[in-house]
Amino acid sequence: MKLGTEVDLENLLQRFDYDHICALLAIGFDPKTLTVEFPNVPSKVAFDEVEEALLYRNIVPRVVWKMQRWLQIGEEKNDQFDLLTVFMVEEEGSEMSAFGKSDKFLRDKAYSFIAAGKDTISIGLTWFFWLIATHPSVETKILEEIKANSPTSSDGNLVSFTVEELNKFVYLHATLCETLRLYPPVPVNNKSPIQSEILPSGDRPGRGTRIFISVYSMGRKEEIWGKDYLERWISESGKIIHKPSYMFIPFGAGARVCLGKDLSFKQMKTVAINVLRNYQVEFVENQTVSVSSKSIALHTENGLMYSTAVLKYVRL
Repeated sequence: MKLGTEVDLENLLQRFDYDHICALLAIGFDPKTLTVEFPNVPSKVAFDEVEEALLYRNIVPRVVWKMQRWLQIGEEKNDQFDLLTVFMVEEEGSEMSAFGKSDKFLRDKAYSFIAAGKDTISIGLTWFFWLIATHPSVETKILEEIKANSPTSSDGNLVSFTVEELNKFVYLHATLCETLRLYPPVPVNNKSPIQSEILPSGDRPGRGTRIFISVYSMGRKEEIWGKDYLERWISESGKIIHKPSYMFIPFGAGARVCLGKDLSFKQMKTVAINVLRNYQVEFVENQTVSVSSKSIALHTENGLMYSTAVLKYVRL
């Protein structure tokens, strides 16, 4: 990569996240999207297209998108034909059981792992780096915390951490929490009761009623959170304040809270520390950074560009 090349930080972090979730948690295979060539990997593109399709189908009435799919028009038009999917559809009726190890069962499980994990870290870090770039005083405090708590690196660059060591980065953790409050990876969720229910508001949704939950809006309501204030996450004794899951819901709530919540925080902190202790990332000037409306995940509309010409080595 030539010095001065403009690189999309969001795309880079997405590649890191995708490689990690595939190699370590889902399928034991590294797709190697994060190489200097930035190759086009069909499987990653397919997952991104699935996210767009899910958003579309949750907004458009079922009868409309079903008709579009039948007529092969609009957003449901599909010019591709893959024999594997046809075979798997034919075999759906012959599964051993709901928990059997059929191809479909294994495929669905792998998909669930990848879909749940491929965006959380990259989206969280994308908005984290953007927010600290626009709030220099916050970045300064994080750098001071990193300098005070980072162990000595064996190779002079990257460092790894134990759980106990990562727990010392309280201000960094608070910054990530505030980032996720403002920019949750999945901004809108929806649930449907399996039987008639009564909500705390007194509303009575019937069986199968679709209830949309705006995680994005809820995280920005002043009557819930008050003014933007990063220190809300830190107690007087310098410990992290854990908000109730039904209040801070980027990872869901209750018994079905995301199993990867703690792991996600550990990974985000590890990446953030290693980037910030080695480099000063300066973004391309005059770029418009806004939220995309084309996916169920909270990506940026046009990426987040920085230049390798101003990626400064600042080893702490």
